[in-house]
Amino acid sequence: MRLLEKTTTIASSKKRQQAIPNDKNTTKKLKKWIKLDQYKQVIMDCDEIIKLKKEDDLTYYYQGLAYLGLKQYRKAIVSWTKAIEINPKSARLYNKRGQVYALLGENDLAKGDFTEAIQLEPKSAEAYFYRALLYHTEEDYELAYADYENTLFLDSQNQMALINRSIVTKILDKKIRAT
Repeated sequence: MRLLEKTTTIASSKKRQQAIPNDKNTTKKLKKWIKLDQYKQVIMDCDEIIKLKKEDDLTYYYQGLAYLGLKQYRKAIVSWTKAIEINPKSARLYNKRGQVYALLGENDLAKGDFTEAIQLEPKSAEAYFYRALLYHTEEDYELAYADYENTLFLDSQNQMALINRSIVTKILDKKIRAT
């Protein structure tokens, strides 16, 4: 009886490993679930993958996206923090985590993540844009203007950056005239 139990456990373990396809197929599957807003399914799949391959930043990335979709922001931050621990050179991870920090009003943490994303990927228009929005809301118009400029240099089609830059320009012009 014991021998049969051990064999069954090993067989079920092998089935579990076979149920999770290679990384390329796994990524396609997780992307598909995200697009279909099947966030709970993504989390279940990611939990299963993590049990088998603990050190996978991409799995934590998708898990974070699923938590974000479910508006479980702290859990998204935890997932992306784990992903960053595995892959500290990923600007995308810092960008996503920064967006959630900003959503929660934790602006200093958000700016730190956007700054790190920019250092890792200097051509990240998205990171410049989100950091500019934070500076703008904090009324630090000079820094906001600079980041909107960088955003537009990298992505000239970003209409929100164009509009916000013009707003900041008017505010800065008024300040200059007032002095």
